[in-house]
Amino acid sequence: MDQGRSELGLYAVAARTIPTAAIRTNIWVGAYPNHPITLLIGQPPGDGADIIARHLSGLMGEALGQRVIVANRPGAVGDTAAASVTSVKPDGYTLFLAARPVTLHRRLVQPIKRGFFRDLVPVGLVANVPYVLVMGCHVIGACLMDAIALANEYPDKLVCGSGGVGSTTQLLCETLRERARMPWTSRPYGAETPALMDVIAGRIEFAIVSAPSVLPYVEAGKVRILAVFSRNRVGAMPSIPSVAEYKFMDADAQGWLAIMAPRGTPPHAIDRLNRTINAVLSHLDIRIKLTDAGYVMPPSENTPETLETFLDQDARKWIATMDARQIGLIH
Repeated sequence: MDQGRSELGLYAVAARTIPTAAIRTNIWVGAYPNHPITLLIGQPPGDGADIIARHLSGLMGEALGQRVIVANRPGAVGDTAAASVTSVKPDGYTLFLAARPVTLHRRLVQPIKRGFFRDLVPVGLVANVPYVLVMGCHVIGACLMDAIALANEYPDKLVCGSGGVGSTTQLLCETLRERARMPWTSRPYGAETPALMDVIAGRIEFAIVSAPSVLPYVEAGKVRILAVFSRNRVGAMPSIPSVAEYKFMDADAQGWLAIMAPRGTPPHAIDRLNRTINAVLSHLDIRIKLTDAGYVMPPSENTPETLETFLDQDARKWIATMDARQIGLIH
């Protein structure tokens, strides 16, 4: 992280002397971008990251004067897409929409060939993502306490589906099992959408998924939300209690989505992208649309430097959580 902070410090200096930086990179600032930008995401269509990427890509493209093309590269809880981004030329034309699991790659995979903090630099936070506990319509019950009672009546028989190993949703399944004394079986999927589909089809009883990915199915009456993993209730679903109301666990468990670039991306490109992200997110209509979809907007101070600090603190917290739950390495 010291190397990352050092390089980001150099970026900040370069951003204040853009003509010099442009000459050194043989790119005049006004020329960026001069062709379409690709935004890679590590989740399949329909997941929370995919939904917001498609919301933002059009508006970012309008602001930048070039198309922003969303490309899905699912696999290894985001690391497949991250690997694709780190292997391209760092020119500002290939970006990565990151989520928490890929920051935990160093804890999950050995031997490691790449590192999130070593190979990528922050551009801007896009949104925070509330997670929810859902229950299938085939399960008898109406609230979290009913689910706890049912799990205890049938210990180790009920299943809580989640994203891949090391995903926030898997960690929440494990944590809720411990804190609420719910003897269910935690079953990580490759992504949250397959877990949600299995709940809807009646193949498993519960899943923890992102709010944006499940709200359309709730509105269609195909699945029920029991609780949201946040300190307070979420605007898109004000009738759903937060887990903090049950006092079972630390409820500060929202996910996040942030745009990253390969290390070495020109400072003026990072600055332009950051300003574009903030400009798009400042529009009232997009804020309403994203909030209604289940997202939580980022803080007003949204710079590469503040994002780097946040990512460092977040990774430390969740690696400690993984160690405490003995969630092991993938070799």
